[in-house]
Amino acid sequence: MQSFATVRNNLIALFLIVVSLVVGLIIYLNHRQAKHIANSQELGSVINISGRQRMLSQWLVKEVLKTDQVTDSLLATNELDSVLWLFEDSHDYLREKSKQLDNKDLNQLFEQIQPLMLEIISEVHDFQNGASSYSREALLVAESTFLPLMDRITNVFEEEEAETFENIHSNVSMSNYVLALVIICSGGFVLLFSLNL
Repeated sequence: MQSFATVRNNLIALFLIVVSLVVGLIIYLNHRQAKHIANSQELGSVINISGRQRMLSQWLVKEVLKTDQVTDSLLATNELDSVLWLFEDSHDYLREKSKQLDNKDLNQLFEQIQPLMLEIISEVHDFQNGASSYSREALLVAESTFLPLMDRITNVFEEEEAETFENIHSNVSMSNYVLALVIICSGGFVLLFSLNL
């Protein structure tokens, strides 16, 4: 027969081990949850930017087509420069995010849209500089092909976000099941251990 002090020390040790395991598990599951939530927030921003790309391309084409000589207005030139910079910067950001996701569909879509984006930028620059190579038709063709591809890119980003939300839901469910199982098993183990003393 074990002494009371030995039983007490064994129960305290068992309690500390179980609590440590549960706390470690909670920290691990919360860490995974935080990563999924961060990915979801980032994808929300990416979706907004990809939607904005459509608006920027339309704004650029509209501004170029509505006037014959943008250099007549310094304000119009500055606005075009600002929007062109934002258009290029947003595109680079989206392309970088697509590489991080390593999504085959996204990579193919960015390969298709890259020359169209460069064509739009080139035509707007030619227009600003009054170059004879500027072509309204080429600008319209590039932009009309760019828009549906940008829609498809946005849809793929939305699918990635939906998958991330599914991961969050699955992770929360798994966390609840695992914690309940750990608590039940730990309580049962302590009970059995106590009964066998």
